[in-house]
Amino acid sequence: MTAKLRSLLGLCLALAFALALFSWQPRLSAQETAGAVRGEVTDSSDARVADASIELSDASTGAAFRQKSNQEGLFTFNLIPPGTYTIRASLAGFQTYTVTGLRVEINRTTQVNLKLELGNVSEVVEVNASPVAIETASANVNTNVERKLVVELPSTSRNPLAMAALAPGVNLIRSDSQVTNIQGAAANVNGLRLSANVYYMDGSDNTGTFRNTALQFPNPEAVAELQVSTASTSAEFGKQPGGVFNVITKSGTNSLHGAGFYFFRDESLNANTWDRNRSGVERPVEDQNQLGGVLGGPVIKNRTFFFGSFMIYRQKDPGFQNNRQVPTQAMLNGDFSQFTRQLFDPDTGLPLAGNRIPQRLIDPVAKNMSSLFPTVGNLGERLIYDFSNTISNNEALGKIDHNFNEKHQLSASYMRTWGDSDSFTDGNNAIPGWAPMVNNNSQHTVSAKHLWTVNPTSIIQFRFALAKHVADRDNVNQGRNLEDFGAIWPLGSSRSNRYLPIVNISDGFIASPGNLSLFDQNNYRFGGTVSLIRGSHNIKFGLESQRSGVRQFNPSDRASFSFDGRASSRAAGANPAGIGVFGYSMADYLMGRSSSFQQSGTRDYDIRNWSHYSVHSGRVANHPASHS
Repeated sequence: MTAKLRSLLGLCLALAFALALFSWQPRLSAQETAGAVRGEVTDSSDARVADASIELSDASTGAAFRQKSNQEGLFTFNLIPPGTYTIRASLAGFQTYTVTGLRVEINRTTQVNLKLELGNVSEVVEVNASPVAIETASANVNTNVERKLVVELPSTSRNPLAMAALAPGVNLIRSDSQVTNIQGAAANVNGLRLSANVYYMDGSDNTGTFRNTALQFPNPEAVAELQVSTASTSAEFGKQPGGVFNVITKSGTNSLHGAGFYFFRDESLNANTWDRNRSGVERPVEDQNQLGGVLGGPVIKNRTFFFGSFMIYRQKDPGFQNNRQVPTQAMLNGDFSQFTRQLFDPDTGLPLAGNRIPQRLIDPVAKNMSSLFPTVGNLGERLIYDFSNTISNNEALGKIDHNFNEKHQLSASYMRTWGDSDSFTDGNNAIPGWAPMVNNNSQHTVSAKHLWTVNPTSIIQFRFALAKHVADRDNVNQGRNLEDFGAIWPLGSSRSNRYLPIVNISDGFIASPGNLSLFDQNNYRFGGTVSLIRGSHNIKFGLESQRSGVRQFNPSDRASFSFDGRASSRAAGANPAGIGVFGYSMADYLMGRSSSFQQSGTRDYDIRNWSHYSVHSGRVANHPASHS
């Protein structure tokens, strides 16, 4: 690069930095997926050595980074991909000093000091690096979970985010590995709300924009490292006040490596539950199967590498309920003689003889729709209903790393999920006939970054990321509404679908088709970071723009009715005496006397938002003090 071009580049960077400081809100830049290595070079008398040649290399990929120690004997390598490295220091008149097994972790600075002894440069002093237990370069509170722990620690969910529970202050609330609806895993970090966190995969904001919970992450075999930042996070992570969850996927190396896995659960390994035994119901069918594999290796040795992962996930999750009251067939015909309290005529307030509802009071629409209700033989018996929620999901991940030369490196990853699930809506209250809710889902997570090493002390990184999740929620009973049972119920919109209403019988059951809508959550991010080492100062600044959005389309034109017993428990001139009693609320339903009614029309909104961020930070190299 010519001096004129370097001057022009420096001017452009200075202008961008000024814009970041004075025009934009200094909150956030692109999230780092790399670490740093720094230290000092000294001789046998502990005097610092300038102009020593330093090489940081990864034997598994052939990647090498080189620079010289400065006049104070200091060196810093920024934006180094996570992995295990070897670092060498050499200078004429001194033995070559080599440190092997040097671990670089995401968003952490590895400190290593190199001591040169007098001798021939062909002589080599080799030592093994000691693990660094304490982060001395910053005040960030980070917990890095290495791949071995992610893969080998037992986990019922097989979700890599479950390992975040190893970090102090993290309480994982939902840890399911499959995201088949509008929300995924979430956590309370240091007591903050579930929506106060942010989740990254290979630098991509892998967070659902609707509820700010995690989208799906790859299976543990595809994960290289997990980091959780819980306090005093650096300037790059100013988006949320809670935790920052950062997952890095594996990359290929010069050696071809692969692995297969199969994890399962089966009912033959389980005992029956107490409530099922008490109700005389056999052990439930329960299956969970995760089958897949990973493969990584070279395309061109020391230059281009690939990594891929695929997983098939199948689950049958048993459900059971035995505490809901439902009517007898006689009650649906108007005979409430088994009900021990007195029913009243809602129009006159007079007692109904024999607790029998005359035909003139029975609502024909309620009578027709009651054919969908389950019944029991005698009032007071509980409905016993055994059901399963099922998930069928697939996951594929591909990653490419390419070294154009020592100055330019490119890395890109793409994860895709697709599948469907059936769920018995609100399993503690719902009844057959309205369920199940079905859901089709898909996710795309893309991350790409280009690293340009202008010179050993000037590095520019450009990034692009995309995360998109679509959940299309429907019901198998689509096609019927109140009009099919005799009501005058025109659709409110030409785009509306026909769904059964929600029926809430107090002290009894809730009949609901579930939450029905199409959700499209997405965010696009692009930006860059400049890292400069000038003397003993380590300076970093960057800019980022993010386009995020949520689209919801709910085509249902449905109603919601509640019945609480106030109409049939009111004697003439008296107040209701049976609100919240099943016999009364069921009688109110049969007579069409609702306590509340709601109608919802078609919902369609599309919310988009641009956000622009900047960050600037400076640090005196090899000293813990910093400002952001």
